[in-house]
Amino acid sequence: MGWGKVSLLTFALLAVACVDKKQLPACDPETDDSCNIATARPGCTKDADCADGICQADGTCKAKSPVTQASACAAVSCPAGNFCSNGRCLPENAQCKQADPACIYVPHGAFEQPAHEWWWPFPTADGPDAPAGSNLTRSDLEYPDFVQVMSTPVVMRLKATDASPAVVFNTFSQQTGANGSQFVEVQGAMRAVRGSDGTAIWSAPKDMWNHMDRSINGNSGIAAGDCMGTGEVCFVTGGWNPTDVPCFSGSQPGTCDPSVLPGHAHERGGLIAFGSDGRFLWVNRAVSVWWGAPAIARLLGPTGPAQVVVGNGVYDAATGATLCAQTRGASGGNGDGTLSIIADVDLDGIPEILTGNQAYKLTKDAASATGYSCKAVYGDGVQMPNGQPCAGGAGSACPDGFPAVANFAGYGATMGLKPNDPHPQVVVVSKGYLRIQDWTGGMLLSPVPLPQFGGDCADSSYNPGGAPTIADFDGDGLPEIGVASQSAYSVWKPGVGWLWKTPTFDCSANTGSSVFDFEGKGNATVVYSDQCAFHVYDGKTGSTLITEKNSSCTAYEMPIVADIDGSGRAKILVPNNNVCQYVCPWGSQDQHLYVGLKALMSPNDRWVNTRSV
Repeated sequence: MGWGKVSLLTFALLAVACVDKKQLPACDPETDDSCNIATARPGCTKDADCADGICQADGTCKAKSPVTQASACAAVSCPAGNFCSNGRCLPENAQCKQADPACIYVPHGAFEQPAHEWWWPFPTADGPDAPAGSNLTRSDLEYPDFVQVMSTPVVMRLKATDASPAVVFNTFSQQTGANGSQFVEVQGAMRAVRGSDGTAIWSAPKDMWNHMDRSINGNSGIAAGDCMGTGEVCFVTGGWNPTDVPCFSGSQPGTCDPSVLPGHAHERGGLIAFGSDGRFLWVNRAVSVWWGAPAIARLLGPTGPAQVVVGNGVYDAATGATLCAQTRGASGGNGDGTLSIIADVDLDGIPEILTGNQAYKLTKDAASATGYSCKAVYGDGVQMPNGQPCAGGAGSACPDGFPAVANFAGYGATMGLKPNDPHPQVVVVSKGYLRIQDWTGGMLLSPVPLPQFGGDCADSSYNPGGAPTIADFDGDGLPEIGVASQSAYSVWKPGVGWLWKTPTFDCSANTGSSVFDFEGKGNATVVYSDQCAFHVYDGKTGSTLITEKNSSCTAYEMPIVADIDGSGRAKILVPNNNVCQYVCPWGSQDQHLYVGLKALMSPNDRWVNTRSV
């Protein structure tokens, strides 16, 4: 069935979702991080290669000792009977009253099967499964073609005084010939809906058909935060540029870009920001986001201005101005876009940018044209010790990928760590392998191949893996690592190996996952969607708690758990799209209207509380 107005630029709006990533152009040494590695050297050779650490005789790095973390209490002197925390003096003796027994949550036992709370863009929670003859269109649906969701939503109160949060997510439209499209960016619209019922708040850009240059890239992720320093939340995502196409004979002026080479249309939509009311703020075209997502952080300290990070590029969050240009490949070393994270790995009180094989620090630099520079912390990047080859990399140099950060010191000697080491470790999934690095970039776990199962889309030559999720899956108080790969979801435990793995249906092999302890039992439950189903897995065993039909071509997206309606209780948001033609147990994706975003809840209110951000 039709969804309303059809885009005027259908030739440029083919959905990116079904790109055959194996057919993308070969890597370019000038832009792709895995191609610009010169002759690799074995491990560290001097202390400067180890950030703030020390280079040992065997070519590995270790932390200087002792390590003193920057603290707001450094200049605070508290009276007797008090201690300092975050610059404030607090009583040493607990000032808490005995908890009211009525407020103590007791787990209810078995996980309760969810019910649908709402399903955007449909008027009822049954969505496309509503009885025949039901109205399938919301009356408040703007841009009704744009209902495909293949990126992770965010949950945020648009104003601090709002009683309930909003859900903000990117959408794009189904187009003829979408399957097999070679575009990595697709025109889209950002939506803000009420978390209580999915009703519309705003769509951005406003008046899109007259402001096509303010369109968003429908498959990019979203970063939300106070980008202007005013207390107002803003939303930053990938942009889409209608003129980002090659010029041919007869092309009209202003409709194309002579610098775009054939086969490279819609790769430079840039970075775009909107205010809490959906108004346009700024756009920077000199950024490659693709299927990735930006991040917002204060990289110069907690009282400084905010910055936006994409890959290793840094941009002023208030204006979009470039502070440090991207110098690594737009693909991020593991797919079709970067997923950099921000963390203070050296514990100096200032966060670093982590891309997988490198860490960067933003510094003020009077000699730079922008006034800033981004210093590479790991020297030549993450290397295997003693010149050993790094699986998926170039020589001993390991590739960029999807990073995650946690402290694994509880494993002690199993991981070569001291149990009291406060520094975090970095987990990276890249090019079909999982590895763990220390805070200096030294190797703790050499690359381990990701599991695969057989099936319709099993392909041993292509299994890059999705972003890792770190949590206590088995309830022993120590972190494990969950990762989605082609046809498998698996959990790795240091000292054990793959704790469990279960088959899935996912050919693109780049999806993420969430975890949440719904019953308050002390171990995480996995929340994950493949191309045909939404799943909830028991964290200890991998046994299936839920399988519900769900459709997605799958990019980097994942379901998320949050308080979406102000009730305090956990709900699940699950993206859907039908832009591909995979044949699922319930039928071909493109023959069913499983699109949009659905919200799931515990029908008897048995899921524990959580936050809305």
